[in-house]
Amino acid sequence: NIEMKRTHTLPLMTFMALTTLFSVPFLTAASLFYHEPVMTSLKTANLYQAGFAMIYQIFLGGTAFMMWKHLMTKYDVGKLVPLTLLQPLFGIVAGMLIFSEILTGKLILGGLLIVAGVALITFNRKIKPETD
Repeated sequence: NIEMKRTHTLPLMTFMALTTLFSVPFLTAASLFYHEPVMTSLKTANLYQAGFAMIYQIFLGGTAFMMWKHLMTKYDVGKLVPLTLLQPLFGIVAGMLIFSEILTGKLILGGLLIVAGVALITFNRKIKPETD
């Protein structure tokens, strides 16, 4: 995030391409290590669903990244970054609305802890250390 703010002269699409290309080897290695054999998955994959998922991610990911880049150039990094910690909360709400997932006590507790943590980070006042 700080690097994004510092490189505001770098074109957005170039920045997106570079950060995406940098992550490919790591994500590929993680996929090979943690998931079932990749070739088996590729042979049984539905190409229409895979294509739709890729286009969906490119469009939404690109749009979100452009909006984030705009916010980073306009506002202080210290105030914006804690808001990214709210992503799990939005994921829970989206799961309830889109997939009719059930809201459990654990999810409510987790959501409250997330909001409390973000509030602590965002509104934390610096306390001066005591001097002897």
